[in-house]
Amino acid sequence: MADKNEALEAAIKAGDLFFVRSYLDNHPQAATTNYSFGGGHGTPLHMAAFNNQPKIIEHLVSERGVSDKEEYDQFVASKAVMEARDPEYLAKLHRKRIEGTWFLNSDHEIIHDYQWPNEGLRLTDAFNFETRKQRSIVRDIVSGSLSHADTFFDDMPDTTEVQKAFAKLKELGGKADESAVPGRGLGKKAPRLQKPQG
Repeated sequence: MADKNEALEAAIKAGDLFFVRSYLDNHPQAATTNYSFGGGHGTPLHMAAFNNQPKIIEHLVSERGVSDKEEYDQFVASKAVMEARDPEYLAKLHRKRIEGTWFLNSDHEIIHDYQWPNEGLRLTDAFNFETRKQRSIVRDIVSGSLSHADTFFDDMPDTTEVQKAFAKLKELGGKADESAVPGRGLGKKAPRLQKPQG
């Protein structure tokens, strides 16, 4: 089992590059040692990736010669896939997002594309008013790994984003029926599409 290094972990988590540099100057072997953290284990590079600390990642790679890039990419990819399936994580991304770009994909579908440089992620939301479903695609800008999550409009605790997407769809010339938007019309949810029998 890997040892725990609470001081180094706390510094990395906080983005304290000064402490990380100083610590590694005094304990150079620590740059490539596996430690337990966050329910798993890995090197300080993995800790920095897990805690989204690009300055510390850059320090470890460029100044400390840590070079397990392939392992780092796999770690980031698995973290992105894990998080993209977590509704709380997706909700956090939606709250933090910037305006981004909207474009019409069809009469019934609008795409919202945006990114957060500090998070290192690009998010694309496709709102389809024919299937009444949102597909969120998360791409890690560094590793290029992709993951996605599909959510029916009726399963969303808050449909504010769906209503914004519908307004944008109409503004850009889309022809979807307003009954596809939960909370429109008589205030009832739109019926979910049934799977074909047979």
